[in-house]
Amino acid sequence: MRSFINRNSLIIIVLIGILIRLIYQFIWPSYNYDEIRLGINIKNRSFIQLLYPLDDNQSAPPLFLITHKLFYYIKFIPIIYRFKLFSFIVSTLILIKTYNILQTKHYHTVIKILIITCFSFSPFLVYISLALKQYGLDLLGLLFTYDLINNQKRKKILFLSFFIWPLFSNIGLFFATAYTIIDFVQKSSFKLIQLSWKSLQYSFGSFIYFLYFLWYIQQSGADQIQHYMLKWWAHNFISFDTSIFKYTAYLINQLSHFYFSSFHFIGYFSFFVFLIYGFYIFYTQKLYLKLSNIYILGGIGIHLIINAFKLYPFSDRLLIYLTLPIYFGFGFIIQKSPLKKIFVIPFALNIISWVFYSPYMDNNLIKLESKINKHSPNGIVVSKLAKNYFKLSYAFTEYKLNFKFELLNTIEQIEDKKGYIYVSRVSPKFGHSGKTGPKERITNDLLSLKKISLLEKIDGYDIYRVE
Repeated sequence: MRSFINRNSLIIIVLIGILIRLIYQFIWPSYNYDEIRLGINIKNRSFIQLLYPLDDNQSAPPLFLITHKLFYYIKFIPIIYRFKLFSFIVSTLILIKTYNILQTKHYHTVIKILIITCFSFSPFLVYISLALKQYGLDLLGLLFTYDLINNQKRKKILFLSFFIWPLFSNIGLFFATAYTIIDFVQKSSFKLIQLSWKSLQYSFGSFIYFLYFLWYIQQSGADQIQHYMLKWWAHNFISFDTSIFKYTAYLINQLSHFYFSSFHFIGYFSFFVFLIYGFYIFYTQKLYLKLSNIYILGGIGIHLIINAFKLYPFSDRLLIYLTLPIYFGFGFIIQKSPLKKIFVIPFALNIISWVFYSPYMDNNLIKLESKINKHSPNGIVVSKLAKNYFKLSYAFTEYKLNFKFELLNTIEQIEDKKGYIYVSRVSPKFGHSGKTGPKERITNDLLSLKKISLLEKIDGYDIYRVE
């Protein structure tokens, strides 16, 4: 009876997690600037054209692009929802696979509940796994392969996973390579090392991607994308000089912020408890001898090596796959600790802190429409940047706003607009603070002249009343 209740508790949490994802994707669908630019490429290009360097400095693994193109052809669904389907499926499968793995673990029920709660409700995981990017597949692929590598009877499925995953995910390339090396070392004789065919088979998908990459970098536009990526991610590469300390501090801040809590004391405290006591448990329990742990460390190690050569960043949303080792690792630490109740506290505090987070959405036009209509304005004026987002969003989703607006180019235009709504564009920030990026210059000028007053902040937009 107890096991039935415990199992159903996990299922209920998973179902609530799926419901949250359903709301995010299909009740309040939103696309940030990066997603829109990638989506326009997928929408306007043929299957073959998607294999070439994309416009607007966008890039993604080939099967990821092709899969989204297939979903684009589901014509009876509005475009704004079509590009949400695949990411929703991936994010849902992450929860289901996490639940399946937890059923094989001999963790205390409370620990299982904490882990599945983190996977279901983590704001970082929810947002990143639902994005029109391959990041959710980074984590899903790791969950599947992590579950398979210790099962000798499912080697064919593991081979298939390592064949497909790298074509969907750059992270899959790193982990397929790591497992190939591990399997090769296991099977080879150190007296006369010979290549093991059974080991190399796990790199077939990686080899195909490598050949594709060699072809890709010879195509027109590839150099421009590479230059843009190096500039955009410039501070996210390891440098072997004094700047490594700045990078390390930056990385620690990201990991504590994204996986634990944006309340700094809770986040840093939990992170260092995980890091220090986790290392102690890892060493004393000889977890470095376990194949699944060697596999995860190997994949992370290859990612770091690739990062050192400035070929792929090690930071931010590209680290979503660390969700597995961090949350499962924290659970294992609690399980092995003689002070379980004490170590549960920081884990639980992180989850509680997420309640205070602002919903992290960007460019949520449906909610923006609803809020503007609620205020029944005399008219609507928008900033230039807001108008550009409306225009770009329409080019991608073909979603027509249900209100008419005028473009505000100069402060003088606001003089006869008393009772109007003014909409400006801001960049939302992740966490509990509700802070946003810098306001547009014209908005700051209007605020300093007391021409407008803030009504609401709506997922990438600020709504003001014209005074």
